[in-house]
Amino acid sequence: MDAQIGGMVDASVLDKARILPDVVTLGNPLPVATAIVALGGVCLMLGRHRLAVLAVGGPSLTGIATTIFKPLIGRTLNGGFAYPSGHAAAATALGLVVAFVVVNVLRPGPWVSAALLAGGATLTGGAMAVALIVGGFHYPTDVAGGFCTAVAVVVGIALLLEHWTARTVERGLEGFVGRRTAGQRARD
Repeated sequence: MDAQIGGMVDASVLDKARILPDVVTLGNPLPVATAIVALGGVCLMLGRHRLAVLAVGGPSLTGIATTIFKPLIGRTLNGGFAYPSGHAAAATALGLVVAFVVVNVLRPGPWVSAALLAGGATLTGGAMAVALIVGGFHYPTDVAGGFCTAVAVVVGIALLLEHWTARTVERGLEGFVGRRTAGQRARD
């Protein structure tokens, strides 16, 4: 499967693109950490505190997950652990968080929101994937694993934040509405 997918990427054309090494460098820890801090700061300036938590937590926990998975899975390339790709995961996570911010600010309909989220993850993760495959840093399935890890972690955190906020608001309203009975709490 890796050979088939790798063969579809025309390395002769892409090797001439001098930007590919720069794209790979953007997935290194320092640029990713800088982007995380910048995204978190933008979210705080916009007054979007949950998004700030997602901006910091999503890519950070994605990086931790790929770091833990690599030795557990044990797949190597050129002497280093390769699966899942941390660079592809970081790029995907950051693109997904940016898309969440855009959706939150613009408030488009559900179809446009879904397209923005899918596009944000696919464009950033896809660009990094091509650079990593052509550069010989990863197999195609490595970058697919990184992509999937990022989507699972970032969307999972977003859903947990949404659930936590709904529960917090509900508990906060109890003081205004009155105490709930044990039956009401059990139904929740």
